[in-house]
Amino acid sequence: HVALRPEALPALRRFSARDPGDATLAGLFALPTVEHVRIEGALRRLRLAGLGPGARLRHLELLHCAQVDLAGVSDAPRLETLTLRGSVAVDLTPLAGAATLRTLALAAPHADLAPLRDLPALETLDLRMARPPDLSPLVGTTLRRLRVDARYRRAVPGPLQGTLD
Repeated sequence: HVALRPEALPALRRFSARDPGDATLAGLFALPTVEHVRIEGALRRLRLAGLGPGARLRHLELLHCAQVDLAGVSDAPRLETLTLRGSVAVDLTPLAGAATLRTLALAAPHADLAPLRDLPALETLDLRMARPPDLSPLVGTTLRRLRVDARYRRAVPGPLQGTLD
């Protein structure tokens, strides 16, 4: 694993890696130009600390990571899209303060969706890649589009049926 130095990569906008180290992520999030990050196959707990108010990150994809620690995600002032797929353990509680998050793609059948209830910008929740968790915490939210596999449409609570995409 290599630590990224901001002065060495002044114009990096997109970054993709398999199982990066914490030093790599800390350096990456310090870069003022990075807007899209894709992390795949992290074998240990993935920590997202270092997303501060200066971060320009707009899109974050975390795919097949063993464990994801989302603490720090709500500190990313421009984050619009978050994709979490194939993670063994995900606690969505740190997303409660993600005021700019508009789209969440989630494949975590046991996730508690209650932390998403008060997200002011959340419009789209994509749960097509796994059996959806309990959706009742989302009744009465700003959610406009809910995507679930056709097999699970009947399990969507009545008030959310109008959001099905």
